[in-house]
Amino acid sequence: MNTYSIAGLLVNMECLGKSAIQAEKYLTDFTETPDITLKVKDELVENLSKQHSELSQDDCLYIYLSKYLNAALLDFDCFVLHSSAVAYENNAYLFSADSGTGKSTHTNLWKQVFESAKIINDDKPAIRLINGSFYACGTPFSGSSPLNENICIPLKAICFLERGEENKIEQISDKKTVIYKLLSQTLRRAGNDKTLKLMELLDKLIEKTPVYKLTCLPNEDAAILAHKIMSK
Repeated sequence: MNTYSIAGLLVNMECLGKSAIQAEKYLTDFTETPDITLKVKDELVENLSKQHSELSQDDCLYIYLSKYLNAALLDFDCFVLHSSAVAYENNAYLFSADSGTGKSTHTNLWKQVFESAKIINDDKPAIRLINGSFYACGTPFSGSSPLNENICIPLKAICFLERGEENKIEQISDKKTVIYKLLSQTLRRAGNDKTLKLMELLDKLIEKTPVYKLTCLPNEDAAILAHKIMSK
């Protein structure tokens, strides 16, 4: 097993194939007791591979490690949100939506418009509460994209993305709507204790972090508008 530094936590896990490649920049030489240890049984990987012939065993290990890490992070005021996270001027902006909506397209537009913008994670960034403030953190698990960075950036805003015929952004003020949208893009079936912890975290998150809905076209004007409103 190797030790990795993820979201400011020491994680012991055995990575192979895709998971090893994407986790390489998180490797650390620390020999302290890890905060989290992830062990995936061989039979689980083999069974998943048999059920889904299109997946290699490395793919299946990657899926299980991601799932186990998501659950373990909740013990450290941290959870993973299915989104594409971009950092600009030391602020993190997360864009969440169902797969295929255009999250990656939108955050790549930020990189085109804003020269110093970088992708924190293109699929599964972590959000962690540290000393009363929320941070967006890179994780080795970024789906089919290799785009992820081992950094933690202060979280400025979260935005739910929708395709539209014009660029329009508005803050979501209804708390129930925000909670529902966040829950739809994070850990599910986590067990009662983990779910309770997640709900407590989400409550704190929406007290401190504005949440928006962006209806947009895949053009640079959408990135400019999103930054203009969300950076206030």
